[in-house]
Amino acid sequence: AARGASVRSRLAGRAGGRMSSAASSSRSSPSSSPPPRRQARADAPDERAPMPQCFCAAVAAGAPGVNSGRKRKVLAYGDSLTAGLYNKGDNFSAYGHVLADALAAGGLATEVWVCGLSGLTAVQMTKRLPSKRIRDCTDRIGKGIQQILLEDSSFDLALIMAGTNDMSTSTNAAAIATSVQSLHSACHELGVPTVMLSVPPNELLAQPPSSEEGKKLSEKQVKSARGRARYLDRWTNTNELLREWAHGAGRTDGVVLFVDVAALVPYSEPSPFWEEDGLHLSPEGSKRLGEGLAPLIAPLLSEGAAAAAVRGDRNATLRALAPMPELVAPPQPLSPARATGVVRRRVLAFGDSLTAGYNCYGHLFTPYAEGLVPALLPGIEAEVWLCGLSGMTAEDMANDLDKAEVSDCLDRTGKGLRRMVKDEGPFDLAVIMAGTNDLAEDPEPEDLLEHIVVMHKACHKAGVPTVALGVPPSRAASGESSLADPRKTVNKLLRAWSRGPDNAKARNGRPGIISFVDTDELMPYDRADGNWEADGLHFSRAGCLRFGERLAKLLSPLLAAEPVGGGPR
Repeated sequence: AARGASVRSRLAGRAGGRMSSAASSSRSSPSSSPPPRRQARADAPDERAPMPQCFCAAVAAGAPGVNSGRKRKVLAYGDSLTAGLYNKGDNFSAYGHVLADALAAGGLATEVWVCGLSGLTAVQMTKRLPSKRIRDCTDRIGKGIQQILLEDSSFDLALIMAGTNDMSTSTNAAAIATSVQSLHSACHELGVPTVMLSVPPNELLAQPPSSEEGKKLSEKQVKSARGRARYLDRWTNTNELLREWAHGAGRTDGVVLFVDVAALVPYSEPSPFWEEDGLHLSPEGSKRLGEGLAPLIAPLLSEGAAAAAVRGDRNATLRALAPMPELVAPPQPLSPARATGVVRRRVLAFGDSLTAGYNCYGHLFTPYAEGLVPALLPGIEAEVWLCGLSGMTAEDMANDLDKAEVSDCLDRTGKGLRRMVKDEGPFDLAVIMAGTNDLAEDPEPEDLLEHIVVMHKACHKAGVPTVALGVPPSRAASGESSLADPRKTVNKLLRAWSRGPDNAKARNGRPGIISFVDTDELMPYDRADGNWEADGLHFSRAGCLRFGERLAKLLSPLLAAEPVGGGPR
């Protein structure tokens, strides 16, 4: 966790580094000597071993509640607070070590594997999900959380505590929360349930710098930090967003517990539980955290409740590696009794990375179809076949209509639109969203419209009506940016074409565009609403699902009407 000092203006700029004079002066007189460095326990494990590092204790005979089943396996993932950095970075005392001991004392043999990447933000962790080797700021070597779980599929539970280092950056609370959520989603996709630990407290939540200390801060530090109030707001808002997600959508995906770290190890000064830097847990603090977690974690491991709660499949291929088109369907077909009056439809969703559900820097995918399909129930049971070709322009798609295999910029494979209609049809409706990538090439709006029209007409000729989704907003194409006007112009032209004479046949019961959807109204760009990735271009996982849910309200009456496409009646 110990990272830059821009917000933590009185803390060291590196894990284990010395505090600035403004911090140290509040704790000792100028003439006092620094406290001696503590020595690690003689029986301590190798504190600089590669991570994840395993901690396990034997279960004593006659221990209460001894579980005779298999040994459980837990991953503890995070930053230096998970690693247990103390003694100015010279030593490590991970809470996972104590957690393993406490679980064993309760009769539950458990391996706790710890990977604490000192200095990394949650944003950086999401960028490095599949990394096989990550060197942190203390020169310890770890791995991305996705890579750890790919190498070993036997973990029963993952505990994730991240976000402290993000507090010192310009990243807003929504983006920090989205990054932490992505770490959990990476586990859920691989069938591993998670426990969310809140962003821990620290000294900046306990007391603001004194006026005398404030005079010693540089102008850059003052501007970046904005004092205790801004830091406190960001910390509070991030944890509220994490708590809300863990108890809501995250619970549905596989978060089985939210833990308020501040309740287990509250920050106070002085305190035996916190290091002198006011940021890291002392060995006593890590011990308190591990012992406090044990009774909360034990029921999840002993009863197997955690495994039953996760949405993913340990044996499934990562979506980022899976070929397209991909089928998204209701989890279970409706029983004959419940299916009375239910309309069944087949829908094609085609486009770029926004259709694919690209998030977490392309390491995870959450197609909007995952939000669309359940939102159409119970009245409409829809199968959605999707193909989202990341990085491809509408011009590329128009040129590749008949290709049996198309590779996108992430090396995922899909099909050309017309080929997909032929191979996977018949369909009742095609939903097409393209044009975002074209904007970067500064096209003439009329030319971009023509490429989009080519795709719609290919569907119409095959007997499939279409819905045109406008080119979505983004940070780069909003406000006064150079991309804003071309996007608005293309959408205006697309709306006009969808209502023009070329599509009058759609209103007469024949295939054509049956609706234009204004994506600005459906999902306006707001960097702080949690619907967007940090890149300002892609939907977050939550945004993908929300986009599908909102789209369902618009598509439901169209799908409920007598279809004009070739799908099942």
